[in-house]
Amino acid sequence: MADTDPVTLRHISAACGMSVAGVSKILRGYYKANTPKGKRRVEEITALAKRMGYIANGPAKRLRSGRHHAMAVLVSADPDGHAEYISYEFINGISTALAADSYALSLLFYPRTDPAFAVARLVDRSADAVIVLDYSTPELEQFLAHAAIPAVYINVEPRAGLATVCRDEYAAARAVMDITIGLGYRRFIIAGGWDAASHFSYLERAAGIRDAANAVPGVSCIYNGVATWAGGFEESITACGPDQETLVLAIDSTTALRLPNCLPPHQPMACCDESHQFTSLAPWLTRACFERARMGRIAAELMLRHVHDRACALSAMTVTARVLVGESTPARSVRDR
Repeated sequence: MADTDPVTLRHISAACGMSVAGVSKILRGYYKANTPKGKRRVEEITALAKRMGYIANGPAKRLRSGRHHAMAVLVSADPDGHAEYISYEFINGISTALAADSYALSLLFYPRTDPAFAVARLVDRSADAVIVLDYSTPELEQFLAHAAIPAVYINVEPRAGLATVCRDEYAAARAVMDITIGLGYRRFIIAGGWDAASHFSYLERAAGIRDAANAVPGVSCIYNGVATWAGGFEESITACGPDQETLVLAIDSTTALRLPNCLPPHQPMACCDESHQFTSLAPWLTRACFERARMGRIAAELMLRHVHDRACALSAMTVTARVLVGESTPARSVRDR
């Protein structure tokens, strides 16, 4: 064998005196060593393959398993191809899980109005499965099912038949309200805008805020109603009259990051959401912590189990949040009103 020739199973077989089939079974992890002698043999063959520089034949491995060891993450985009929203915390969690199983990650942006294009791209890339971020439609789900591409949906509204990994948005927003009401706040300015067509997470958070406020006599909420990305956001917050007895509650992390631009110094504030940016920009902020990277890892691990064993059904999962209480919500005395 020339030094430049690749090491094959036959070379390892000749070196150890075991059949090619036996060596293959050990190196593919299919040999069940139930005795000390068998375990030593597995260790010896594995170490020998490593010393000889054996590398598994990727195409042959894919042909045997029927898998391409590639998974795609699908992100909706505007007509110009710009992602409408993407949290790289999700991507970090997904990539960590996939790397541990030697799976390649492919990030695919597609026009929201053309789900057929998205599925065609997935087929072209030979993706074993897909993880869909933040947005989906019945049309996309039907195309994926027709193409027999397994899918897990992160932060997409749960629906029958969908394998989703979602946060408990309602419980998190209500917990932030309950805790800050317990700290003595009775007047709230709810910063950020949403309507019936908003992402389901906004509607769930709004419901949690409403129910927490209605459960305690004397609590009032002022809704500024202007979306963070709309013109006039800062002016709409200022017009609500924030003061030291008022808590400004951001509906999402984008709003929370913009609020210091239009609030007086030391204004009490909190957020129903979290971003990795808070760690460096606003560590003092009271907020609901969702651990998006953990959600990405859970989704990827769920899909990997299904890809390796189709008997492991895909299912819906809800991830709870914790509320981090910071310096932004100093305790207030509760007065009779």
